[in-house]
Amino acid sequence: MPATVDVYRTPGYDCTNNGISCRFDSIIVLNVDAWCPDLEAAKAEGRVMWLKEREDLPPVLVPCNEAIDGPTTRWTMFGGNFAYSADSRWAETAGGPIAIHDRIE
Repeated sequence: MPATVDVYRTPGYDCTNNGISCRFDSIIVLNVDAWCPDLEAAKAEGRVMWLKEREDLPPVLVPCNEAIDGPTTRWTMFGGNFAYSADSRWAETAGGPIAIHDRIE
């Protein structure tokens, strides 16, 4: 079951270039096992992301691909927002707040 996480951002300031995290207060992370009550609605709204592991760097969240079954292959950048959940399963997987890389140019 995917995880529901909250989006943390600076009010009134957006550097995501209209990324997912500027449009929603919560997002669904598909490849993290935690609590998610509204998966189908989130997919329909386009507020689903993927936790992407990176070699020698902290993991980041990236938008899902068009089929919503994996991470996008497009180049993404950090837009200034973070994701976090108080669910202990999130802490076990992510370890804390995660940078959201949803800026696509």
